[in-house]
Amino acid sequence: MMIRFPTTLDAWLPFANAALYVLQLVITAVSFSTSTATRDVKTPIEPAAFAFGIWNLIYALLVATVVVDAVFPAYSLFTKAERPSPLRVCFALSCVFNAGWVLLFNNGHTTVAAIDITLLWVSLLPIYLFANVEREARPFRWRQYVLSELGLRVYFSWITAAMVISWAIAVQQELGDLALGSNLGLLGLVVVIALTGVAYGHDPAIGLVTVWALYGLAVKDTSKLSGDRLEQQVRIQSAAALAAGVVFTMTALAMVEQRVNQLRYVSLYRFLEPSVPSAIE
Repeated sequence: MMIRFPTTLDAWLPFANAALYVLQLVITAVSFSTSTATRDVKTPIEPAAFAFGIWNLIYALLVATVVVDAVFPAYSLFTKAERPSPLRVCFALSCVFNAGWVLLFNNGHTTVAAIDITLLWVSLLPIYLFANVEREARPFRWRQYVLSELGLRVYFSWITAAMVISWAIAVQQELGDLALGSNLGLLGLVVVIALTGVAYGHDPAIGLVTVWALYGLAVKDTSKLSGDRLEQQVRIQSAAALAAGVVFTMTALAMVEQRVNQLRYVSLYRFLEPSVPSAIE
């Protein structure tokens, strides 16, 4: 059997993205294994170390995303777009910005790193918005969601929190410790973005990822703090715990509502077209 190679630039983009993603993983692994920057730079709104283990899940899910887009495009989110190439270019840019952020942050350039991770967030935003529009326009399909969408949703959600933390670190290094109100304002920004995604994007992933980040902050060890720093940290963690409860409740209610609407859609579809099988896989 003759192997057919892509003949156009658009057809090569999925494979280029896979290569860029592998390069990003290599740069990340090497950079974090040889740098102590993440241990030297801290901020009061940073979650406990265990919370960053979510990166392992993100990397694994994104492997599925790039492989599916290159090898099984029928299950890829990108192929559902009328013009998939711009979305694939956005993903390619996200790989570049991610690698750039890792290098900049681990070399102590926190302000430039904060700008870079903001560009990373902006590059992922069109993909995330399209995923939400796609979810409203077509019946839910588990294969596409798990193999292609989920990694992108979790990635964008965590980058949202990471972007805010990165800016907190950058400002802290330039201007000194942030006031309690400033830290709470940054937490509020994360919560607002999450609730917007849950309410208007009908996306439980961003809600659950935000809950994970807030939980990691709420249970962070404070035994090495004292005085005003301890008091401020306790207040921040109390606010994080309260916010986590609110976001989790809203996410759970949204998931129940979404499931009820799906069942209602299936019932109506079967009533109108009894001979056609359910569209939900």
